[in-house]
Amino acid sequence: MIYLNNAATSYPKPKTVLEAVSGCLTAMPAEAGRSVGNIIDDRPADALTSENIVQRCKLQLSMLFHCAPDELYLTSGATESANLMIAGLPMQGIHVIVTATEHNSILRPLYNHPEHPEITCVPCDPDGRVDPECIQKAIRPNTKYVFVNHCSNVTGYVQDMAALWGLTRKYHLLLIADVSQSAGCADIHIDRGFADILIFTGHKNLFGAPGIGGMYIRRDIPLRPVKTGGTGYDSAMLKLPKDYKDFEPGTPNYPGIAAMAAGVKFIMDTGGAGGPDIICDRTRGQHCCTGIELVQKQLHQTRKYMVERLKAMPGVTVYNANTDQLGGPVISLNIRGLSPKDTGYILLENYGIVTRTGLHCSPLIHQYLGAPEGTVRLSFTIMTPREDIEAALAAVEETGRAAAP
Repeated sequence: MIYLNNAATSYPKPKTVLEAVSGCLTAMPAEAGRSVGNIIDDRPADALTSENIVQRCKLQLSMLFHCAPDELYLTSGATESANLMIAGLPMQGIHVIVTATEHNSILRPLYNHPEHPEITCVPCDPDGRVDPECIQKAIRPNTKYVFVNHCSNVTGYVQDMAALWGLTRKYHLLLIADVSQSAGCADIHIDRGFADILIFTGHKNLFGAPGIGGMYIRRDIPLRPVKTGGTGYDSAMLKLPKDYKDFEPGTPNYPGIAAMAAGVKFIMDTGGAGGPDIICDRTRGQHCCTGIELVQKQLHQTRKYMVERLKAMPGVTVYNANTDQLGGPVISLNIRGLSPKDTGYILLENYGIVTRTGLHCSPLIHQYLGAPEGTVRLSFTIMTPREDIEAALAAVEETGRAAAP
């Protein structure tokens, strides 16, 4: 089988990720602040305790996103992050702006919110690009939040966050970014001005296991916790104070956290291709790239190669065929004369290629693509073998020829 559905869940996982999960499950449990195991002080500093697993994961993520570890909160994934965040923000009498590229993990919590915020959805172009001027024109006196999908899970288009950051600063709005597709394959610098809140998942380009993810919340944002329970501290306190800020009650998903931490480290190490942070040649005065920069460049080169090949195939329509700018490792296409479902079936049954077909949980963008039935999505990672890419391109070309009138 050839797996090209990494925008849903990445596969294969790095060996270090598998080892991290195994190590977590075989180690003696010692939950942070919750068991007598925590008083044992003769364990090595790098012992695989639950407390260390959480700390390590947040430290790895903070280096990836360029933020403080204590501004990161771990959840079961982007969907839980979005729901916790949207439920915790004031929405009564509020106007919010979303884009046509958003995933249902954002759209559904907003459109079904009990306080019924006013919602304006701004359009995108056929590549998936959102014009900041469209967002500016949609701003009202009661606008408070702008939601943006950083990298489209349909077209791979990466939005200009610097322009959106400047716009939202001008109008004193919160910028909330879904980086589920870009985390792990794009260089995200919160410290340079990116977004006030991020939501992300761990099982895609961070190479973690399903059921783990998180959110970044700028320290001064008054987000109300809507999920409460055991924390391992202040257990006698039943009525929580108004300034209470704990978004991680209950027992964490320690194996998932260990997997995500290992996945982020794998990315920062550039898949084991070099040192922990830098692998460029300093002696020649070249710009030294971090692991994430090299991952981003490699994925862009793969995407560019695939798009150029696909564009040349008769009967094949490629969405966001622009290869001049960096794009995410996602390509959507359709074959003339075939529905997306039929194309996906042919690729799977005739060639053993796993893709994703349909609306991809992003229902609004397809009207702007001119693809009401959805698309066939090919998505890859730095772990995808080159021969799999070549086989998929050959299969699409052959299927397109066979479908031609």
